[in-house]
Amino acid sequence: MRWMILPFLLCSIGLAFGQDAPTSQPGAIPYFLRLERLRPNVDVCILVRSDGQYHLEILEREKIRILEGTLSTTVLDGLKQTASSEKLIELQQQDIRTPLVESGRDELLLSILRLERWQNLMFADEQTREPYRELLDPFLKWLGRVPLEKAKSLTEEAARSNCLPPARINLKIRSGENGISESRSSGELNRNYLLRRTTRQFDAGRLENSCVLVSLSGAYHYRRSQRIRNREIKTVVIDGILPPDAFHSLRSIVDADALKGLPAEKPPNGQFLAGTLTSLWIPREATTQEITAWRFVYLTKSPGGGTDLPQMIEHDSAVLKPLNEWFKTILGKEHEVQVKDPANPQCLPEAQ
Repeated sequence: MRWMILPFLLCSIGLAFGQDAPTSQPGAIPYFLRLERLRPNVDVCILVRSDGQYHLEILEREKIRILEGTLSTTVLDGLKQTASSEKLIELQQQDIRTPLVESGRDELLLSILRLERWQNLMFADEQTREPYRELLDPFLKWLGRVPLEKAKSLTEEAARSNCLPPARINLKIRSGENGISESRSSGELNRNYLLRRTTRQFDAGRLENSCVLVSLSGAYHYRRSQRIRNREIKTVVIDGILPPDAFHSLRSIVDADALKGLPAEKPPNGQFLAGTLTSLWIPREATTQEITAWRFVYLTKSPGGGTDLPQMIEHDSAVLKPLNEWFKTILGKEHEVQVKDPANPQCLPEAQ
């Protein structure tokens, strides 16, 4: 259940849009708002299109509900009016204080599409929302009423996305209860690249997302965002061109039989203390191969009833070791340039 792996998901959610990331094609983006509220035993998120279609996920201890539907014109207009408050438009993340002591998990994540940029706001708890109650309460009340709207219920396997938009979103009216999400078609992607990799890491005090895209010309784009404790997210970028020998060595690793034979698999759910999740996309002859590897640390009960013992669950990490070592050697931290609004923050091939 997602409420059990909140540190991992906060890393994903906090970096998915990019802090005030510019939109290269505003007219092509069909959604305008993402809202999520994370509490100890329930996590609710919603992604809304400008025409009122929405994707809603409600994750609780014992069940997961995923709904898609269309907001009425009255509800949609009211939501847009709330999002258009001048005070809210002017609000920036640095205006929101970081609590010295957390008063209990009740985090609110709000992303609104503005003119050529995304406004991203994160509120750690109820105390940090207090000065902006008049701006935020309408969103919270609306979020609590959304399940009452007419919607179709979907299965977790077919439609769960954590309300995180890919490069292109298509929330389609589905003909059946268990339709497969068509949010991203492999035929729509630019496959003119050698490799795309994303890595997510978390532990008790650190959250980090990184991505790298290597084109067939040898040009690459690397982005790493990190948040330590409740401090500001810091993002660094490296853009460059690989020397011929480095590019050929990477191609030999990518074309190795050990990687070619790996299937796409989903990581497990659980209460993890720390972990690393790596995803690869490699264009092959007729398709794009997807590979996922992970290493998670969790606690298990001691047989004698004493102190809980740390355990590790691992999948395909050893197979990716040559690739990881290559990246460590080539992408040295001395070349990193700190940026606030990185271009192509998710290293998507469509942006090339």
